[in-house]
Amino acid sequence: LASMVGDRLAVFDFDGTLVNENSDIAVVEQLAPDVVRGMCEEWFRTHQWSHCVTQAMAKLWARGVRETQLLECTKKLAISAPMMECLQILVDSGFQIVVLSDANTFYINNVLQHSGAAHYFSEVYTNEYRHDASRPDDPPVVSPLKLCTLGLPCPSRCGACAGMCKGLVLDHIIQQMRSACGGGSSWEPRTVLYFGDGEGDACACITLRPCDRAYVRTRIGARACDLPKVLSRADLPLKPRCEIVSWETHEQLRSAVLQQFARQLRL
Repeated sequence: LASMVGDRLAVFDFDGTLVNENSDIAVVEQLAPDVVRGMCEEWFRTHQWSHCVTQAMAKLWARGVRETQLLECTKKLAISAPMMECLQILVDSGFQIVVLSDANTFYINNVLQHSGAAHYFSEVYTNEYRHDASRPDDPPVVSPLKLCTLGLPCPSRCGACAGMCKGLVLDHIIQQMRSACGGGSSWEPRTVLYFGDGEGDACACITLRPCDRAYVRTRIGARACDLPKVLSRADLPLKPRCEIVSWETHEQLRSAVLQQFARQLRL
């Protein structure tokens, strides 16, 4: 992974943004479609996604699934060519790029690696996948990102965070950049771009400044995305202050990013 030194930040959600699928569901669906139903039922009961995934892993292991099969399933999830071009444009424009996702380290890191995209990213902030290689018959455990287990308050009090507060993590990322740049307490990045599609991305979007930009996905195929609906809710304690750019496909996103930075890149 790259260094965090710089004053421009681009933050990408993973599921439904960098890739079109929900990786947690897509992998399990390839191996045992009936287990997906249980994951969703557990989510509605607990609202703790990492717990739901851990339960699903236990069920898969009980049926003889092992980590090599998970790895093969992740190879069917890939970052598209237009999205790769979008990442290259951002790197060429001087952005540090991070992933901020409620998926897990195993899925994300493997997809980034086999897509040839890992070198674009400075950090990956997500739930931790842990599996003891010396005990292959024990199922893996997915634990929440540690920062989100400390009881710290949601910076926007948005009411849309469930399990992972992306506004809180975004604040932490900016603090890390401040330290890496040797900036004082008043240092802020010149520009923050946020790319997302789901309800969990709302908190980060509404903490952005007027000089920042949220690239909000509106549809994935025939399915409407949740993020636009959440950002338009009347009961949000804060309204988005940043510019919002809507997109549906990776091709549209690449065009929007290219249009924004073409002058700087002298294209």
